[in-house]
Amino acid sequence: MKRNWMAMILTLCLIVCTCAGAEGVLPSLTDTIGKPMPSLGEALGRYPDDEIHNDNGSNSEVFHGVTEIDFNTFSVYLSEQGAKLADYLATGTAFSASIQVEDKTISFTYDTQTLEATLIFPQGTYDQWLKNAKGKYENALTYLENNMASQALEELRSIANYEKYAPAMEILATNIELQRIQTQEQTARRNEEIIASIRTDDHILFGHYEQDNDKSNGKEPIEWIILNRSGDRLYIISRYGLDSKPFNETAPCDWKDSSLRKWLNNTFLSEAFTVQEQSIISDTEVDNSSKEGYRDWGTPGSSNTRDKIFLLSGREAFDIYFPSDNVRAVQPTKYARAQGGGAGWWTRSPGRSFNTAMHVCSDGHRDGHKVYYTDYSIRPVLWIDLRAGNLDDIIGIK
Repeated sequence: MKRNWMAMILTLCLIVCTCAGAEGVLPSLTDTIGKPMPSLGEALGRYPDDEIHNDNGSNSEVFHGVTEIDFNTFSVYLSEQGAKLADYLATGTAFSASIQVEDKTISFTYDTQTLEATLIFPQGTYDQWLKNAKGKYENALTYLENNMASQALEELRSIANYEKYAPAMEILATNIELQRIQTQEQTARRNEEIIASIRTDDHILFGHYEQDNDKSNGKEPIEWIILNRSGDRLYIISRYGLDSKPFNETAPCDWKDSSLRKWLNNTFLSEAFTVQEQSIISDTEVDNSSKEGYRDWGTPGSSNTRDKIFLLSGREAFDIYFPSDNVRAVQPTKYARAQGGGAGWWTRSPGRSFNTAMHVCSDGHRDGHKVYYTDYSIRPVLWIDLRAGNLDDIIGIK
């Protein structure tokens, strides 16, 4: 049977200690592990610029740019730690001292011209503040080796003043997984700022579409009006009429089977929005019931649809979001005009019959015309989810 010799020796020592009374035979923990000593780094809230392991077992910590204020701060800190000044010597710009903590002594030197301070911790002593930082750093490396990047990041950030601990900052700046997590956090924080700043009726820029009718200079950013907000989701409508299309090529037709619905959710979606932008556009259950139309016309509703992009219903256009004629009227872009569009724009609701669709006239009034008319502008509406992407890269605030 194999024996654990270390355990046997330790047990034997404990037995001898018990029998020997208070004196014991084991060395003190101070002698074997070392004694924590006052730390210039802790006093100043930063870590040494250099650390030197000396041949005699001592460790030197070198600090650059130590000012007179730092010197006085360290002096007060030493007093609070119960340290005593054993002796000191001031010669020209150089100052040296022996700082005593019980039975141990730290050597301290400081140059008032170079602003360099050095502490020498003799063998059997250590800087607790720096030791804690090193221990947490080693723990973080172990986490990374085991593909536990989140835990590693937490451990690094638990280092006191980790922003001033060079090894921690180096690995935070070079490790791909840690950078990815930090980027996600930065994006989330920025998103929170943007989300908090957005209000109903604000205007935002989202997506691009030809608007000035000059294709040589590329597409222009689309300006949207925020109609409604539900939590972190925005209901938006284009400020201008962006294009001109018939509601459908033939009559009769409702929104569900219209060519305009197909165009918006296919051609327009892909032309106006990048893949990243499309990722924040919500799939929406669109209400096409009779209550969304105009009750005086008595037109029935149709089945609901699920769309990314759609049009306002008659009720939304006339009773909810645009209560007066002057705010309901719209200007088409130059491109929309070139396609035949005017200041009137389609809704998704039926007109007086399924041969017609309701539209907003150029003066803001309600009317309905044949679904195959081509002289009405298109004002798309959609819901976007503010939590679904990097908002700085996707939307602009007007």
